[in-house]
Order: sequence, then C-alpha cells, then structure tokens
Amino acid sequence: MSLYEFLTVALAGTALTVSAWTARRQRAFEQSQSQWVEAQRQALLRDQETQTRADVRARIVRFGKNGRVEIKNHGRSSARNIGVTSTRPKAEWPIPPFVAEKTFPIAELKPDERITVLSLPLSMLRDPVRMTFTWDDESGRGRQQEIALRIDDAGP
Repeated sequence: MSLYEFLTVALAGTALTVSAWTARRQRAFEQSQSQWVEAQRQALLRDQETQTRADVRARIVRFGKNGRVEIKNHGRSSARNIGVTSTRPKAEWPIPPFVAEKTFPIAELKPDERITVLSLPLSMLRDPVRMTFTWDDESGRGRQQEIALRIDDAGP
C-alpha cells in the first residue's frame, strides 16, 4: 500500500469518525431540545389550569378583643357557591351559628376579593379549628380545601 492510499484511508476513517460523533451530538441536542419543549408545554398547561381555578383561603384576624374571619379568593378565577363545613358542632365554630347561616353559601367571590364576617371573641378561639371550604369555579364543581383557622396576628 502506497503512502497516498494510506493517507486516503486514514482521512476517510477520520471523516467517518467525525461524522458519527457529529450525528451522536446532534441526537443528544435534539433530545434535550424536545425535553425542553415538553417542559415548556407542561408549564403552559399548568399556567392555563391555574387561570381557571379559584383558591379560597380563610384566617382569623384581630379586631380589638374580638376577631373577624376573613375569607379571600387568592385564585385567578371567581369562586361561586362557597360553603363551609366542619367535623365540630356548629356551636364550636369560630363563626357564630346565626352568622354562618346568614353568610353561607357565598354566591360569588371574585379574584382577590375578600369578605369579613364576625367571629367569636378571641378568648374563645385558642385552638385552631379545622374547617372545609367548598366552592365551584371554571375548573369544576365541588372543589374543596381544608383550612385550620387560627388567629393571624398580622391583622387586616
């Protein structure tokens, strides 16, 4: 084999090796790119889902010696037909029974809207009370969240 033939074979082998390496790098790049696109698609779906959800939260705020139960929609969609239940008897709820009967169900709570209702005196609200709030929004009916109502010293 002459030097010319040897160099031709060596150059062809080098070109084949570089070509295989480039193809492998291209596949790895395309894989990472498709993973990134899928992650972006999932993030968009999550964002669209949160656009259609309400997020009802509640807390007890100080108001002198008494307290108020503040109910707020932190979501991006209106909450409708907001109800409240608890495993405790109504007499032990932080909201007096006559106030709860007049207030609930709340017809609608728009995004970032809040309502404040009368609560029992703070001296009677030492322990947190677990209450379940249910509501309907654009993402579905009967959504619920259990909240431990406790005194929030941050105030209104």
